Amino acid sequence: MYSARIRVLARAAGWPVVDYGESHFSLTKARIQELRELDYLSQWRMSNAKKWYHIKLADHSLMVFHETGDAASYSFLHSPIDAPSLREFLIASELDVNQRNEREQIDNFQMVLDTASLKTHITPVRFDYHEEGYKTGVHPVSHVHIGLNNNIRIACKKRMSAVSFSLFIMRQFYPENWERLLQHREAIGLPKAIRSDCKDLEERFWLALDQTELNLG
Repeated sequence: MYSARIRVLARAAGWPVVDYGESHFSLTKARIQELRELDYLSQWRMSNAKKWYHIKLADHSLMVFHETGDAASYSFLHSPIDAPSLREFLIASELDVNQRNEREQIDNFQMVLDTASLKTHITPVRFDYHEEGYKTGVHPVSHVHIGLNNNIRIACKKRMSAVSFSLFIMRQFYPENWERLLQHREAIGLPKAIRSDCKDLEERFWLALDQTELNLG
């Protein structure tokens, strides 16, 4: 559902995507409720174990996209564990990086993940578009959350798409891949993917008080 354009840009950037998840995966209300009852580490572990994601990156971070008619939520679950990628694990084990060794070493690699220490700092990011929660000047209809257990809510002038959010995460967390993308022929389409393809907010959701604060244009 979300992966076609993202896959093209990911290949161009060399973005370390290791899995695009199940093709028909969607974050149902039941799954959302189940996750909300957990702490962040448990949310990440469950999402990883059950493949409740649309993108899994080599550093074990996950991306999840959810949309309805009047709402959207895109999440970057920054990996909370300090663990090597599967590729790094094979190299450290003096094994060739190929599918056979990946299959044969998957259980050993899973033990590494299960016993990995936790990172000191993590920075999850989430974009929300929520018409029912809108309150002018206080709760923007379109906004970005950064970090955990805080009141950060950065207003956006547009409703982001899954593609624009993915590019935002690439730029902020994977600058080397972003730089590579800028040098690729696909870079010519970035302004469209980042801004033009995103929906403008209706006037009723972008009033004078909303324009008072600094925002993502």
